[in-house]
Amino acid sequence: MKTFAAGESGAVTVDWVILTAGLVGLGLATMTVVSAGVEDVSGDTGDALTDFEIASSFAELVDYSGHSLVGPSHNEAWRTGETARFGAMSDADLMAAYNASYGIATGGVYPHAQHETDRIGVMEQEMAARGMTIPNGNTPYTTLHTNQGGTVS
Repeated sequence: MKTFAAGESGAVTVDWVILTAGLVGLGLATMTVVSAGVEDVSGDTGDALTDFEIASSFAELVDYSGHSLVGPSHNEAWRTGETARFGAMSDADLMAAYNASYGIATGGVYPHAQHETDRIGVMEQEMAARGMTIPNGNTPYTTLHTNQGGTVS
């Protein structure tokens, strides 16, 4: 019996069992303390998302089709063609075209300013569909349109 009591083989196993049990107990205690807070946050998140409406398409967010065309030679066929043309451009090309048209539209030379204002309306609609924004400081299309004598039906 003395040999068994003095033997140390297997003592490391006992140490690991005790350490593992301590870690499991610490994990359970932490989970108990944190779970109530996590439950509150997840409930608040669920409540916030319940009334949240997600748009299925960004294109629905901006629709300028009810705005009259101010360019003297423009009609709905022109708008449809421009929509297709700008829709086929890369983001970088669309932004470059927008900047060029904006410079002309705000330059005040008629009828070029009117022509480019209509074009900006088509471009801003495409930009909104892609999640792009107009450069800071630029006057939005709706204001340019009104300044050019446009109406909204």
